[in-house]
Amino acid sequence: MLDGFMNDSLYKLSVRELRARAQSTAPEAGRNPFLGLTIRFVSIYITKYVLLRTAVTPNWVTVISVLVFFTGISLYFFDSLPLQLLGSFLIWFSVVLDGCDGEMARLRGNASGVGSLYTEPVSHDIMYALMFFPIALNLYFNDFPSWILIIGWIASTGKLLQRIMLTRFDKVLEAKSAGHAHSDDEGDPVTGFNPNVSLLHKLYRFINRNFFSSVGLVIPLTLSALMGHLEYFLYVFALFFTTIPLLHFYRQTRAITVFSQKKIVQDKKEILTK
Repeated sequence: MLDGFMNDSLYKLSVRELRARAQSTAPEAGRNPFLGLTIRFVSIYITKYVLLRTAVTPNWVTVISVLVFFTGISLYFFDSLPLQLLGSFLIWFSVVLDGCDGEMARLRGNASGVGSLYTEPVSHDIMYALMFFPIALNLYFNDFPSWILIIGWIASTGKLLQRIMLTRFDKVLEAKSAGHAHSDDEGDPVTGFNPNVSLLHKLYRFINRNFFSSVGLVIPLTLSALMGHLEYFLYVFALFFTTIPLLHFYRQTRAITVFSQKKIVQDKKEILTK
């Protein structure tokens, strides 16, 4: 867990200088969702004045952020608006810590790639696999029919399927372009970004990043709690994460078909030229 303390030169840097070093090279730099702007604003202060003055490693900050997240989402098991609002705050704060781990790695120069390639994606997978069930159980124990548990299951599995499909398709792109092309939209890790997409794809990115990502979900979750209708949150997420994996599957199979046809033509040309 220990990683050595921050060197003296980093103590002397201002928040502005640390922000330039730690945030300008982040995968989401310049593309943060609405709520992500508040997270980036706060995270650098926690990184500078708290975390970098300890010997905690970035990977352990990720672990702590997951624990904070589950503490927050667990409060949605209770039918109490104050507890649920506290839960929303803790979920937001867990995402702040999730930003801190990358800042620490970049500032300390110990960004080995393990965190971005394994620890962080796996932590997100665990969060999405379990986050909808406290809400579904709350509704079930407050006289909702048992199918609300199925809705929670659909929301979780749909989100995981989306992530799996994006990650698998990344492997196809890596094989095709020697590792230089990767998709985004929370298919961790993100090492590239293609701005040249259709208007419909841009709209999907906007909605996904601002309302359905690990950062953006705080907004619809809190609004549902304030309205006293948490079932709306489950319905919308279940619908979204049922539709999106199907669209990804259609888009990816078309792309793979094109790749395969081009490969066959290329192989035939190589045989004819021998």
